Amino acid sequence: MYSIYKNKISIITGAYGFIGFHVAKRLAYNGCKVLLVDRVPKSKLDKYFKKLLKNPNVIGYVVSDLNDGKFLKKSKKYDLVGANIFHFAARLGVKYITTNPYNSFKNNLSLTINAIEMANKIGASCFIFPSTSEVYDWGARKILVKNNTPVQVKNAIVFDSLNDSRLSYALSKFTGEILNFTNKMENKIEAVNLRIFNSYGPRMGMRHVIPEIYKRAYLANIKNNKNPDIGVYSVNHKRSFCFIEDTVDQIINSLNHMKEDKVNIFNIGNPSAPIKIGDLAKKILESQNMEGNIIPLINKNDNIRFRTFKISKKLLHNKTFVSLDDGLNKTLDYYKKEIKKFIL
Repeated sequence: MYSIYKNKISIITGAYGFIGFHVAKRLAYNGCKVLLVDRVPKSKLDKYFKKLLKNPNVIGYVVSDLNDGKFLKKSKKYDLVGANIFHFAARLGVKYITTNPYNSFKNNLSLTINAIEMANKIGASCFIFPSTSEVYDWGARKILVKNNTPVQVKNAIVFDSLNDSRLSYALSKFTGEILNFTNKMENKIEAVNLRIFNSYGPRMGMRHVIPEIYKRAYLANIKNNKNPDIGVYSVNHKRSFCFIEDTVDQIINSLNHMKEDKVNIFNIGNPSAPIKIGDLAKKILESQNMEGNIIPLINKNDNIRFRTFKISKKLLHNKTFVSLDDGLNKTLDYYKKEIKKFIL
């Protein structure tokens, strides 16, 4: 699986983020050279990232947000010709997107344009663009996307309304996919788009449903209230969650199944049975021996009750997925150790 990466450098933008970090870690620990890029200054790196930087296969860390125009100057000492570029850098998070829809769209678009221009200038081999399952969410609201969608489609793209701030994120990612493929047509750099579904795991911050529920339960239980109320959004909505190690497996394996003359789109996720968010909350409480009375809350920014999808079968050959129970235990072990830095 890693041989395609062994003779090339992999540049990972947004390397300090959740998935970017785990992809970088997996490649480096399997003998592949990686150059990490992020806007986080070295003085603010956490212990997990600092440990990764000590790996001999990490050839450097470039502090750049790609919009400052300084990446090429800062990285000129590296021979990057023929590199693979994983472009994880993005502005995300429901709160940020819904309160800053214009800046969300503008920043994500400019980050992607600058990353593709960087790829063209260094003569990269392949540009890997992590898109989002939300291109399908909006498909369920009559944005009908013809390629590999989990909804019944007959047309290309149809918008019934633009009056939703969260649409900006989905459109920035969908536009990024188009930029990636059109750049392939014009500049002959291979293009892979990854539509990632509900990945979770250690070090994913607090903007994901799992750490959010854990944080609320933790705060409620330390007050020593008997069976405290714990608010949970969208309790009847269903999701199939994919542990980060399984997400990374599929991302790295995608280049082994890329076809030069095709539009390379891969759905990345876990095809196992979905779980209701309310049941997920109960499972989190039970696994941590916490008490709690689940109080349903309404999230006006999440109207998709059930995300259904088909994972790209070529990425699943003989693959065994981490169970939700095992994945939650590994994830919550991390948050038990780190929770204080998220609540102070």
